[in-house]
Amino acid sequence: MYINVKGIQDYFLWVQLGGFLIFLFLFFNLNSGVFAVTVSHSTKTDITSFSEVTFTKMQDIAYGLSGFFGGINRKAGDNVSNINNQKNDLVVMEMTFKSFNDSVNGLVQSVEDDDSDIEPEIEQPLVYPNPFRQSTDSGAVLSYNLSKDFSFEIHIYNMLAQRVFKQTFQEGFLGARKGANRLQINRESLGGYLLASGVYFYVFVHNQDVLAKGKMVVKP
Repeated sequence: MYINVKGIQDYFLWVQLGGFLIFLFLFFNLNSGVFAVTVSHSTKTDITSFSEVTFTKMQDIAYGLSGFFGGINRKAGDNVSNINNQKNDLVVMEMTFKSFNDSVNGLVQSVEDDDSDIEPEIEQPLVYPNPFRQSTDSGAVLSYNLSKDFSFEIHIYNMLAQRVFKQTFQEGFLGARKGANRLQINRESLGGYLLASGVYFYVFVHNQDVLAKGKMVVKP
């Protein structure tokens, strides 16, 4: 009578292995109610459960999106350093954003084409009515069109070629925006300076160059 010792050893080995697997199954079910074998680890963060995720600092996009996604990362806590890039860096190849505005219904992105190749020009400068009385509330309106946003100065000269007024307008602000612009000329404008009655010349100056000019008459 021969006994297969190797077969018996293999049998008991499989029994022990099966018992160990059953133990693991019962242990995980009793403690967590879920049995799962994780073969990979993911660092993705579900941000849909956040009650408030606001994107109000869109100007940070121009600096590589780090500030933009920083708002989300702070919501996520320490589980993730940058949801857009695990190396915590982002290379922006090319990006052109001019302005971003918030609306009632959400974020509205306003993107304009690059206007660096457009020459600064001032078209159709006109004072109406002309002549006018600056001392009144209505006064007159100086209207003109800009080819793009850019900074410039308005100089006013009298008949003796003496400059009696100068004001600087900054790019993108009132009076220095692309398209139609209108400035009030009355007793409240020109820094409170009242022009004496007579003929005056107004000149638009950009980088020491005269872009446009015109004439106006102030009545007593």
